[in-house]
Amino acid sequence: MSEYNKTILTNEGIDLARRANKGTATFSLTRGVSSTDNLSEKTVEELQNLTQLPSIQQSVKLSDVGDTSDNSDTVLGVRMTFDNQNLKTGYNVHTVGIYAKEPDKNEILYGIATAKTPEYIPDFSEQTLFKFDFLMYLVIGRTDKVTVEVSPDDVYRKKEVYSKSEVDTAVAKLDKKNAEIVKSLSDYKLENSTYHTNFEKSVTDRLGTKADKTTVEQQLGTKADKSNTYTKDEVNSKVAPKADKGYVDSELNKKADKATTYTKTEVDNKIAGQVKSVNGHTANASGAVTLPTLKANVLTGYDVKNKTATFDNNAHFDANGVFSRWPVDQGVIGQLADAINAKLPIEAGNPNGDLLDHAGNKIEYWNGNGQNVKNLPPMGTNKKWYFAIKLVGPGGWGSVTVIDQDGTYWLNTRNDVWTGWKSITTNETLKRVKFVKQSLDQNGNIFQDTKFVTQEADGTYKINIFDSDWTAYKVAWLLKNTKSYSIENNTDLNNVKNTGFYNAAGTSGLKNSPVSAWFSMSVNANQWNGQQTLYDTNSGQLYVRTWNPTRFTDWQIIANAGDLTNQSITSITDYDVASEGWHNTQVGKFDPSGHFSNFLVDAGALKPIAEAINNLNTNLTTMRTELMNLKKRTDYNTPQGEFNNTTVNLNDLRSTGMYRLSNCYVQSGPYPTNNAHWVYVKVTVFDANTVYQTLYEGDNMYGRKSYSTTNWGQWHQYLNKTV
Repeated sequence: MSEYNKTILTNEGIDLARRANKGTATFSLTRGVSSTDNLSEKTVEELQNLTQLPSIQQSVKLSDVGDTSDNSDTVLGVRMTFDNQNLKTGYNVHTVGIYAKEPDKNEILYGIATAKTPEYIPDFSEQTLFKFDFLMYLVIGRTDKVTVEVSPDDVYRKKEVYSKSEVDTAVAKLDKKNAEIVKSLSDYKLENSTYHTNFEKSVTDRLGTKADKTTVEQQLGTKADKSNTYTKDEVNSKVAPKADKGYVDSELNKKADKATTYTKTEVDNKIAGQVKSVNGHTANASGAVTLPTLKANVLTGYDVKNKTATFDNNAHFDANGVFSRWPVDQGVIGQLADAINAKLPIEAGNPNGDLLDHAGNKIEYWNGNGQNVKNLPPMGTNKKWYFAIKLVGPGGWGSVTVIDQDGTYWLNTRNDVWTGWKSITTNETLKRVKFVKQSLDQNGNIFQDTKFVTQEADGTYKINIFDSDWTAYKVAWLLKNTKSYSIENNTDLNNVKNTGFYNAAGTSGLKNSPVSAWFSMSVNANQWNGQQTLYDTNSGQLYVRTWNPTRFTDWQIIANAGDLTNQSITSITDYDVASEGWHNTQVGKFDPSGHFSNFLVDAGALKPIAEAINNLNTNLTTMRTELMNLKKRTDYNTPQGEFNNTTVNLNDLRSTGMYRLSNCYVQSGPYPTNNAHWVYVKVTVFDANTVYQTLYEGDNMYGRKSYSTTNWGQWHQYLNKTV
């Protein structure tokens, strides 16, 4: 026989019952469900935490509602019926749940009952109808705040059925006459079996061929009084709207012929005053049965803090059937105690106390008198007004959170020792972060760029310097246009148009080149025009030419000082622009003083070109050095310094750059213990006294600041939050 534990309300059910009890909520009990999941080993707390019942097999409308004799205003009995009609696979009902719904809200799991011994519902393969009725008692707060959605197909009118007490009473009265009735029925059926068989066949045949109703009634009248019985069609017409017709037919087929049974009135008349026994207690000579006094353990008091109960072991029913006390389910009391104990006490803090004492779990406040409390966080000048939330477990481990008057949160945690106060960054704090850096504008001019943290649509934060700082663009352009290339054999110089520096070292097969084998060449170009300047390293001769979208000009030789030793110089007096050729030339001579009569290119005009070239080479060398230094400052693969398997004092790292520490013991670092670490340290020198250090280790990042050559500030761990 199946047996089930008491109903446990879920946390959502407790909340709903509590609000209904206060009159602030109304709800409906909507449906019952069955599950194959065995939850009997779960704790009460685990069952309370459920929001959905797993492995649901059937969901049914509620079929009956009844008040309980005790606590009828707050406890409700709800009946639900699970049958096997259309069930393809049988199952054990390990758990039964009931759902509830507030108006305009989603349905919730209200209560759960687990099985001690589960009921088995077979499949419908043998066309045998099976029904499992389950009665669940629920704490609902106030019955006037609860409605139950009952299926009309599963309800009989009261006048059509006996109540449980009526059936139990009738059955008890029948015990005494049972043997006599059974014997009489057996003898009667034995004597008339042939007659009944023939008569039933005759009735069936006649009904199948639509026999005359009067004839049938005359024949049936010999077996039962028609005024006290219904015909089969009448029974079907009355029962079909209220219950499954197949089920009723099946049940009716199990009933005895009315001619061989007594009506309710006949049974009552025959067994009046002749009760045999009730629940094993026999009647006396007059038929009266004396029942023992029923007792129960009733909860009369409860220590919420310690969860201990006081019971009355003598609570009982009086002569009128009234119980002497109100019974209270211990599970409900435990649930209420858990809810009460979950709240932390709030009390005034000791103005001379220690903020990091081991005083248990509580909330303390200081109302203008907290300035002398020990172990305060560094919360500025206003240390009189603040709250402290202390969560300290066994052995002293736990945390203390302080909220100061400025709205700043401070956190200190302890395992074996307190780790120190840390300021908790909030969204508003991030919005006040200011980022200042030296940047280049689009024209290459230096300016101070100040940016603030902004929040994106997806909730992330960023500092946007991409739109205003052109440094990266300028450096990228400079690196691209000062890149050095080697000229390979068989190269056509007409195809060398990318800005940069080119070197030919013993190459051969060159095309459109004024010299062969050994030279250096610079190219300066835009998308339409360009210039090639070639220096012959063997002769020291300089060549230059240009190009446009359609053609290259011829190579031109730049005259050297030694070329002027020739006394006869042909000078150009005119240039035909249209034909791009020399128009007039003349031969000139130097006079005795060394002057040439015609205009030549002044050496002073060439000097800036030479200086510009030399300066360009110098600037390129300087830039390469600066880029290498920049790489050491920013590239983890080429750090400024590298330490392996040693002890490093971070106070000594005061030069700008990246430093890599591999398996090193770190002194003056952010660590409370002396262990080896693999970290990167980024150092930025702001001025002679101000130095910033940022330490990276895995997903963690720390930072601090030096205010002088000897003094360093405290390490801070930066926000490490998954977005």
